[in-house]
Amino acid sequence: GASVWAQIPESISSGRDSLVLTKQLLELSGTLALPGITFGSEYSSFLRFAAVVAEDRLRSFLTQAEALLRVK
Repeated sequence: GASVWAQIPESISSGRDSLVLTKQLLELSGTLALPGITFGSEYSSFLRFAAVVAEDRLRSFLTQAEALLRVK
């Protein structure tokens, strides 16, 4: 299946790695992502999502996820 890689801007990560952000995203929104660090340290600033919905819904989700993670 298709997947989407989302790079985590420093303004959102605030030093948190992809594993921490993945856990927070799951707790705050019930959304499961795969932490980029799973694929090696060079991917530690990425989250990977399965693209199982229409692109417009995925874009909407990414905007909402950014807002959720920015405040925590």
